[in-house]
Amino acid sequence: MLITQISDCHIAWPPAEGNDRLGDLQRCVDYVNALDPQPDLVVHTGDIAHDAKTIEYEKAAEKLAELQAPMCVIPGNRDDRRQLRKMFAGRLSANCHEEFVQYMISTDKLCAIMLDTLSTQSNKGRLCQVRLDHLDSMLNEADGRPVVIFMHHQPFEIAIAKVPLQFEDRANLAEFSEMLSGHGNVRQIFCGHSHRTASGQVAGIPASTITSTAKDLRLDDPGCMNKLWPTYQLAF
Repeated sequence: MLITQISDCHIAWPPAEGNDRLGDLQRCVDYVNALDPQPDLVVHTGDIAHDAKTIEYEKAAEKLAELQAPMCVIPGNRDDRRQLRKMFAGRLSANCHEEFVQYMISTDKLCAIMLDTLSTQSNKGRLCQVRLDHLDSMLNEADGRPVVIFMHHQPFEIAIAKVPLQFEDRANLAEFSEMLSGHGNVRQIFCGHSHRTASGQVAGIPASTITSTAKDLRLDDPGCMNKLWPTYQLAF
């Protein structure tokens, strides 16, 4: 199974002078559409809109609708769950949690879990007990099949970042790590939020972040800032 990840397009409307985030997203969509073979799934790992305005979601949804492959979304810290449910209703699984934008997409060979790490209290990530319990139930439902997890906030420290860990509660992360260890079938974790490419581990499981599709927001090495790195391709 081929999954392509994109993240953090931060569509702002009206656009600020000096950036072209909608154009950057269009180039990303064109890039994904040119992949051969086409991905089985495209996952947007959050911060679709910058200020959660309806028009920002409309602009982003219009571009993302051009993707040839199936697509799904999860919320970032700049997103609004109600807006996501309204604008991307057809992109969410029927098993989506009633409160959180959290769900699982399954095939015979792989399960892709979409985690909701949005906090209404800060821009940091949160995994409350309700979300952790729901994750546990989805891992049980996977019934031993390999699992990959997509989430906006990275559950590991990025040493070079101004704030290395972007989660409110380390205790929740410890429970998250213990849960993954207990199931033993999670293969990788893929995140956004950091606006840079980085890697780490959670309970011995490889975890990574992907840079923003918006060129003006990338925090990677300055010598690479103008490169277009719109996707992260995974083959299973």
